[in-house]
Amino acid sequence: MENERKELFGAWIQASGTTLAAIGSTPLKNFTEGQLTSFNLWGNELQALGNALIADSELYFTMEKIGKHDPVGREYYGGCGHSSSCE
Repeated sequence: MENERKELFGAWIQASGTTLAAIGSTPLKNFTEGQLTSFNLWGNELQALGNALIADSELYFTMEKIGKHDPVGREYYGGCGHSSSCE
């Protein structure tokens, strides 16, 4: 039951991050460019946290668990994994 709660909480965190990142990616005149960048950054971080919680709720080592960890690295390193350039 605890893993189900962790997975549900992770899904809500991930959804909140998606919403916040979408606001940050939308050109709104109500916010400065710095504020939009912060929204986008915090949204990506919340998405990564949600993905990590969902992956941690998996009981067994599965391909799905590996897949949940992969987006965390892509978001943090700008889509290029651990390298500095996408070749």
